[in-house]
Amino acid sequence: MNDLRMREKAVLILCVCFATLLLVSGIYDFAVIAWQFSELMMSVGVFFLLIGIGLMARLFFMPLTSMTSSINMASLKAITVGSPKIQQWVYLLGIFFCLFSLVWRFLFA
Repeated sequence: MNDLRMREKAVLILCVCFATLLLVSGIYDFAVIAWQFSELMMSVGVFFLLIGIGLMARLFFMPLTSMTSSINMASLKAITVGSPKIQQWVYLLGIFFCLFSLVWRFLFA
């Protein structure tokens, strides 16, 4: 984390704080207000998506042309904080939870 710039650290911290706030809000909504499982799964999914986005903090400060030109594993290692595989799994887990929540809403609502 020492190789990150100050603005990238700020983006990472903001994403983690916002994700945690949304997760706590979703848990509170589930436990106190309404026992809707799909809402809890959506909150967990958004939490993982925001954490995955926060792990790619350098992506916010890259020019759009260099992002779309070629993304390979070497450039992905330069973008992510830590291992790119962990970032991808966290992001995919968030997508899975969000899709599961949407399917749950459509089938059982």
